[in-house]
Amino acid sequence: MEAQAEVFISSEYEAIRGQFDGLRNELQGKIALIEGHDAVKSLSIAHMVERDFGMHAVIYNFHPWSTEARETSIDYLLETGLDPKS
Repeated sequence: MEAQAEVFISSEYEAIRGQFDGLRNELQGKIALIEGHDAVKSLSIAHMVERDFGMHAVIYNFHPWSTEARETSIDYLLETGLDPKS
């Protein structure tokens, strides 16, 4: 099934390659403001806009509110090579 999944993913990417490349060219270097109400979604969006579109992620209102839980999320980001402004 893994081989089938790879073929499917490749075909889907090929179908949108032109639009994706055009969008990346328009967005590269711009700032992406991410409302951080949900930590996991915020981190996922930060990954996407930085890795896929070359944007600068700025997360605001980052949850969870506890310092200890926040440190875990921030450590995760830094370990994956992302350092969004927040």
